Amino acid sequence: MSAIPCLPITGATGGEGVTPHVLPVPKQLQDGAPWGGSSTVGPIVHDRYHRRMAIMRERTSRARGLAPAAALFRSLADPNRLAITQRLARGEARVVDLTGDLGLAQSTVSAHLACLRDCGLVTSRAAGRQSFYALARPELIDLLAAAEHLLAAAGEAVALCPVYGGPGKLAR
Repeated sequence: MSAIPCLPITGATGGEGVTPHVLPVPKQLQDGAPWGGSSTVGPIVHDRYHRRMAIMRERTSRARGLAPAAALFRSLADPNRLAITQRLARGEARVVDLTGDLGLAQSTVSAHLACLRDCGLVTSRAAGRQSFYALARPELIDLLAAAEHLLAAAGEAVALCPVYGGPGKLAR
């Protein structure tokens, strides 16, 4: 195996270079690089870098495909938004109705309705000076029902989850 001498590394203060060291060259690259160039360390590192980048791009593209689903579940993750969504599953309501039913402040209900509306889960219809809110998609009722069945089947495991479960974790 032959070796490639490395360039001296200069110190952070711009002083003398550190003693050069030698990197070994793999045997398969000694007779010529597979890309047609000379067998130097540069292209190998570059090639490995691009392989890593390709793997990261693949993972990132998969994650991007799941981003809408993650946003949907994040929008329902807040206990107040989930309570509002469950209440709207029974029929449309005004902010004043929701504050009375859920015992939340008007500003809290309005902020959560704005979030749900921005996510496309809730619609509003104006009637005079009032706005009536309703679920935008009937599939959301099915999703909530499926979640209740899943919680019933999982039992205490979800509530005891060390990351998201427990009474102290709900206040996030």
